Amino acid sequence: VEEETPSRDKLRLDAFIAGLAARYAAVGASVEIIANMTRGNHLRARFVHGDGNAAPALILCHYDTVWPVGSLATHPFRKEGGKAYGPGILDMQSSLALVESSLRAVGELNLTLPRPVTVLVTSDEEIGSGASRAVIEEEARRSAYVLVLEAPLPGGVLKTARKGTGAYTVETIGRAAHAGVEP
Repeated sequence: VEEETPSRDKLRLDAFIAGLAARYAAVGASVEIIANMTRGNHLRARFVHGDGNAAPALILCHYDTVWPVGSLATHPFRKEGGKAYGPGILDMQSSLALVESSLRAVGELNLTLPRPVTVLVTSDEEIGSGASRAVIEEEARRSAYVLVLEAPLPGGVLKTARKGTGAYTVETIGRAAHAGVEP
């Protein structure tokens, strides 16, 4: 949370994902940073478990936030009453910590999962996943299932669908006039 990662800030995004790649490698993942020229780089981390021939479970996450640089000055990370607060903490930052600590626990407890696990972390979900869509679809096609561990809505309600995004271009034809003087 204390590393600001707005969707369009490639330098900050790339720095964050390099650090996350190192942490995943430290818990036993084979990591690959997927270069992205227009947005932040993506990360694919593979954890070998169970039947190596089985299709992996895919855990899909993102690390970009809607918060602009400087938001920590007005919304610093803090813990109060058993809860943590900060820019992006509810929308995926807490889930990134959950994924990392869960996979760390699997290793520390010497557990074997029934299938391999792939974690794909993308940099542009908040702005429509335009630069990551192809890699998401490619990874999903080869997976047994996909888990998106985004935090629930208030009250613990699970998110089971997405509303999507859209962009429109409106063109008008006519002659410029002022409605009050030249109707």
